[in-house]
Amino acid sequence: MSNVVPSRDDLIAQIQQSKFSITKFRERYNVDDVDDFLDLIVQKLQHDAPKAELLELLKTAKFRTASFHIGYLAKRVDAFILLLQSSLSEEIEPRR
Repeated sequence: MSNVVPSRDDLIAQIQQSKFSITKFRERYNVDDVDDFLDLIVQKLQHDAPKAELLELLKTAKFRTASFHIGYLAKRVDAFILLLQSSLSEEIEPRR
């Protein structure tokens, strides 16, 4: 059994297809902050940004809480960011 190394295109698709639970009462992040951040990561992947730069962005990601508004469930966003970090920690293949 071999491990499949994700390509940048695979990671871009994974980000673009991601969906997060919306909540009004639990810990939540501002929707625009999360969407803008993920758009930035996609843009950096598309332009072959160094892996170290991408990992640093993911490790230091901070989002405003969505006070008095609906937002993305924070634990789901955090889990997705960790998944991206793990995927990027692998030796990713160049874009196809």
